[in-house]
Amino acid sequence: MGSAVAVREDLTAPEGGSRTDFRLTGNAALVHELGRTWTAQAAYFRGFMFREGYDEPFFTDGVTAG
Repeated sequence: MGSAVAVREDLTAPEGGSRTDFRLTGNAALVHELGRTWTAQAAYFRGFMFREGYDEPFFTDGVTAG
C-alpha cells in the first residue's frame, strides 16, 4: 500500500495555479488451494502511470483471476 501525489498546472483556473491529485495505491492478492495440484487466485491493483503523448497521469484499477 502507498500513495501517489500528482501536481500539474490547472489551465482552467482564472489566474493559473496548480492542481493536486492525491490517490491511494496498492496491490492485493488471494490464493486458495484446491486439492493437491490446483489453486484459484484473484488479484487487485490500484496505481497510476504516465503515457507517452499525454500530459496527465492515468489513475488505474485492475482485477485479475485465474
